[in-house]
Amino acid sequence: LIYPSFTPHGMASHTLRRPLLLLLLHLPYLVFFTGVASGTPVLDSDGNPVLRGVHYYVRAPQVINLGNLGLSRPDGSSCPLNVYIKPFPFGPAAVFFPERSQGNSSILAGEDLSVIFVSPTACSDSTQWRLDEKTGVVTTGGKLSPSSEASYSRFRLARYEFPNRNFYQFLSCPAKGLACSTLGVTTDQFLRRTTEVLVVSFMKVKEGSV
Repeated sequence: LIYPSFTPHGMASHTLRRPLLLLLLHLPYLVFFTGVASGTPVLDSDGNPVLRGVHYYVRAPQVINLGNLGLSRPDGSSCPLNVYIKPFPFGPAAVFFPERSQGNSSILAGEDLSVIFVSPTACSDSTQWRLDEKTGVVTTGGKLSPSSEASYSRFRLARYEFPNRNFYQFLSCPAKGLACSTLGVTTDQFLRRTTEVLVVSFMKVKEGSV
């Protein structure tokens, strides 16, 4: 898989962050997909396990100023809001809830989970992520579903190996037993189903920041 280098609309003046630049240029040789079923804890940028229901910023390390995932209105409409990348230090916080009802509170790589932004909006839709099966864009308005049912609100996190970094990728996995779809960002800035991978990291929000 080739790690994308892109300049989303409105971000032409931004370039890849240093000192990762040289590594990113050689990323096809340094980064590889390790699969979705590892069952190991997802780690935040400090090396600590990402926990169920705790607030985290979802950051994109290849964008200068550490681009973050946030919400944006799609062209020509008001609701629901789409998930997109923006070049600001912090975006809305996200929380993760695995479908399993038992086990420890750590989020595990490869397990089915829901993603929800903790941010007030003018829309009546929930801020839970949902893949629009027609457009392939990750939007909002998702809902919790039994694990036995297919759901476009079901996602997974897969780890990417990168020297001294805890990097991950979002996957859309609507139904058990079927292949998952890669999620990334193209020139319209929206998170969508694509072969161009967006690698992310998670920064725990300090108490009182949200």
